[in-house]
Amino acid sequence: DTMLDILVERTHDSNAFVRAAVLKTWMVLLENNAVPVKRFGPMAEIAVDRLFDKTAGVRKAAMALLTALLENNPFSGNLNVTPFKERADELKEGISNRIFDMRQVMKKSAFESGQITEEEMVILEQDEDDDEFTSSDEVAMDSEVNSLRTEMEYCDAAIAFLNVIESG
Repeated sequence: DTMLDILVERTHDSNAFVRAAVLKTWMVLLENNAVPVKRFGPMAEIAVDRLFDKTAGVRKAAMALLTALLENNPFSGNLNVTPFKERADELKEGISNRIFDMRQVMKKSAFESGQITEEEMVILEQDEDDDEFTSSDEVAMDSEVNSLRTEMEYCDAAIAFLNVIESG
């Protein structure tokens, strides 16, 4: 990720040759499937921004990068943002439901084992928006939550990429 951050920085270099070379490097990385999905949106933003560069060579490299982005996008060739937004909403609800279920199981287990009293159970019932539990190790290690979060990151990356393509 650090090397990719350096490439991002170099897209604003004062030397036009460096800017063009960086865009070509992004294209090579893209064609070799070496770009993380979360970078597609920011990469598209960079390419669109460089379309307005003062140097023709940079603009040409930016257009080639945008073409490569569209040809190699990992989002099933679907350039409609709506299904990704709908799926992201479903995933948010799924994550919330899973965390709620986990919280209920843990409270019940703690009560049954005598770790908390009935009064503490009532207090915990009132505090369902427990950010501490949401970021706990139990949630972080849950494979279902991790799977949903991974798919959510994919949808977020698709939405970011498609928003840049639509607005650019």
